[in-house]
Amino acid sequence: MSPAPSQYTQGNYANFSSMLASPPTASNEPPEWAKLLIRRIEIMDNKLGKLDSIEKTISTMYSRVEGVEGMVRHLEDTSKSIEESVEFMNKKHNDMKTRLTTITNEMKEMKKEVLTMTKRTTPQGIETELSELKTKLIDNQARTMRDNLVFSGIEETADVLLDLFKTKLKIEKTINLERVHRMGRPNAQRQRPRLIVAKFENFKDRETVRKSAYGNLTGTNIYINEQLPREIEEKRKLLYPIRREAIRASDKARISVDKLYINSELYVHGKPVPRSRSEILRAPHRLEDIRKARAEQGATSVPTTAAPTEEMESTTEQT
Repeated sequence: MSPAPSQYTQGNYANFSSMLASPPTASNEPPEWAKLLIRRIEIMDNKLGKLDSIEKTISTMYSRVEGVEGMVRHLEDTSKSIEESVEFMNKKHNDMKTRLTTITNEMKEMKKEVLTMTKRTTPQGIETELSELKTKLIDNQARTMRDNLVFSGIEETADVLLDLFKTKLKIEKTINLERVHRMGRPNAQRQRPRLIVAKFENFKDRETVRKSAYGNLTGTNIYINEQLPREIEEKRKLLYPIRREAIRASDKARISVDKLYINSELYVHGKPVPRSRSEILRAPHRLEDIRKARAEQGATSVPTTAAPTEEMESTTEQT
């Protein structure tokens, strides 16, 4: 055991110095100074042992700290790896979500197409499809005939149209025609001349000729009309009597392609005719009324052809 702290006072060191100066004794016991030296050596040895123990403890703690640092580095690496994995999984998730949305939209479009095809395969759908195709075909035909006029009542002689433009229609400018031909085959037994179809190089010349016919061809057997598909002509024939009666009632009426406008309003079958200056429109506005009126006058049906003067009514430009 370590000596008491009181043993290491300055007085003890003084005694130790005096003991070193005293002569050795004849007994076997070491002198006091040797005992004190031995005791101090033992104390120092004890302290050195404790230092070794502290050093081992510090070394152990250092090793543990290094281990902890290694574990921390490993955890950091693991955490980074986990973050990269999570980021990769999020990217994959977003990609899968995008693909799922795309597939869902494609399935919706396919479902619509299947429903459309299903409707088209029914008799009603087929009929609707054919009706739409027919309407598009008629519209295309009307567009191709946009620059055409049909001349009737003209004798079959050469250059008859150019002479008509100058002498009858009083047109001084040069009218350029792209193509002119007669409709039907020649027939000596035909009472009236064949119709002439003329295609003008530009629409303005066509309108000049058509509008010049008003008044200039009155009292002649020559008539100028637009060329339209047969289906549109059939619709116009039903509108001619309605337009004529509207004009008699002092209203403005015109036919554009296959539509009738009375006082700038579109006429719809089954609805009252728009009124303007006339308080009571004398014209029948239903097809059934027209047939009834014709029957009372001795006619069996609505006329299948309109008078040439009716076809001369101004029309808007076809688009």
